[in-house]
Amino acid sequence: NKFEVFNTLKKWKVMVENVTNLRVKFLKFDNGGEYSSREFIEYYAENGIKMLKTVPKSPQHNGVAKRMNQTTNERGKTIRLHVGIPKILWVI
Repeated sequence: NKFEVFNTLKKWKVMVENVTNLRVKFLKFDNGGEYSSREFIEYYAENGIKMLKTVPKSPQHNGVAKRMNQTTNERGKTIRLHVGIPKILWVI
């Protein structure tokens, strides 16, 4: 549900920033709406995150966002495995 997605995003952001010592500046996604509710938009503004959406009605671009999500998940898993974080603590 959307509440879980929002909380997972917040946890993911903290984890990424803590592990990399870098700030999340952009999030890229399709126009599905899961990440563009008022709650998300306010969170992005409060945290200086820019939303990058694919062009509407262009499914060929959705693959770019979906692939980026997959790559991000794979990198996160690699980092978690490398530093030895127990699987029970994994956010994603």
